[in-house]
Amino acid sequence: MLSRLVLLLLCGAVLAAGQTPRPGAEELFRRGQELAGRHRYAEAILAFEQVLRLQPDQPSVLFALGSAAFQYDDHPRAAEVYQRLLALDPGHVSARHNLAAVYVAMERFDQAQAELEEAVKRDPAYVLAHDRLGQLHYRKGEYELAAAAYQRALDLDSTRADTWYHLGETRQKLLQDETALAAYRRCLDLDSTFAPAAAGLGAALCRQKRYAEAIPPLERALRLDPLLTRAFFNLGNAYLREGQREKGQQALETAARLEKQDTRIDELQYGLLSYPEKAELYFDLGLLYGQRGELGKARIKYEQAIARDSTLAPAFLNLGNLYLRTRHPDQALVLLSRAVQLDSTYALAWGSLGHVYMMRQQYPAAQAAYQKALDLGADTPNLEEAAQAAARLARGEAP
Repeated sequence: MLSRLVLLLLCGAVLAAGQTPRPGAEELFRRGQELAGRHRYAEAILAFEQVLRLQPDQPSVLFALGSAAFQYDDHPRAAEVYQRLLALDPGHVSARHNLAAVYVAMERFDQAQAELEEAVKRDPAYVLAHDRLGQLHYRKGEYELAAAAYQRALDLDSTRADTWYHLGETRQKLLQDETALAAYRRCLDLDSTFAPAAAGLGAALCRQKRYAEAIPPLERALRLDPLLTRAFFNLGNAYLREGQREKGQQALETAARLEKQDTRIDELQYGLLSYPEKAELYFDLGLLYGQRGELGKARIKYEQAIARDSTLAPAFLNLGNLYLRTRHPDQALVLLSRAVQLDSTYALAWGSLGHVYMMRQQYPAAQAAYQKALDLGADTPNLEEAAQAAARLARGEAP
């Protein structure tokens, strides 16, 4: 569960901005839904928990809280909430499906399968449960069972692009290339922005040695999602087969770099299963996600690191810098101020504070923060020029 400190730090700037001090349950629930819709899950969790203190055991609130906790990668909390909801309403098949998803994330596959089978038993037309069962069978290497589950889902709703993609992946595993190609194409007909399906289509064409045909969908996949390791690998090989040596080598080098990152992420995620309270694991994941440009994921991991170690100054710095990059200076100010409170010699944090003050047009404070960073030996590029600009603005001169 998240610490009160991190929630108050993240929410403080908003709660101080003139909101009613004691909002009612309905308003809090709406606020939680809005925050969750904006991927601000830590704050959404706080809002939903406040609702439950006012109105305990409300199914809609429990479901929303479980979903926010799951999106926030707080799997034990999500499982606890969904279990509580199912104790109140055993027929809530959406909660049962989501609990199964939590169990999969926790690698508790037998429990996940039991929940999904119960969901299908209670509602045989529940498409999501059939699809999730297919994913579970696929993960266990049971490809025939996976294909059958996906087909049942599509018999119920043939417009689900992601299910067509999953079926395509399964058909490839079964070496059924033509039906895999058909499934990927159907997925893209339904959703032309579905990057994994474009990558799968390219991979299937490569398997058939149709390299020239494979290049366009692979390039399309990477325009949509530049983090698809397998697409870079297949594209590199396709380029090489078509005599485009330089482009092929570049794509293969990118694939190798992404594969290293993917492997490290998997290692860290696996480590969290055994050491869920180890702040350094969350921090390292935040670093990796930040390097890959996955800023939303990085933010969540830094928040989770802070929740487990409220003295981890680098996590406050990096999280503050993320808010600064996305032009949220109020949240950045709170977090970076905390970083220098924890370590008054943290030159990088003082430099970032200077940037925040500049964004807020607090030029004397910016000048002081920049100077502190310089006095501490910060070697950030252009920091001295930024300090001089802040000094001129503080005197009322043009920068």
